[in-house]
Amino acid sequence: FQIGSMTKSFAATAAAVLVDEGRLDWDRPANEYLPALRFADPWLTAHVTVRDLAANRVGVDDHFLWLPRTWGTQAILERVRHVQPDTPFRTFRYSNAGYAALGAVTEAASGQS
Repeated sequence: FQIGSMTKSFAATAAAVLVDEGRLDWDRPANEYLPALRFADPWLTAHVTVRDLAANRVGVDDHFLWLPRTWGTQAILERVRHVQPDTPFRTFRYSNAGYAALGAVTEAASGQS
């Protein structure tokens, strides 16, 4: 059952709660919380923050990652490392994979699914 982008508000709210609790920092690199998170550009891997994921400003168009509806979050995150950025870093570029990563970062920081 597809619920559109409603889960994005859940992921952002969960991240914000963890920031308020001091368990997550908007401005720390996302891969400090989720070491398996890698982008095609190693510089992006080192510099993409939790805030960048939440603000859709990583610069990666990931639409083809969503075509096989049977892929779960883990499969999408494993494949995003092969997608070249097509928008400058910290410029808005809608990205479902960015929010999948934000959800995974939130899980890692909270210890909860």
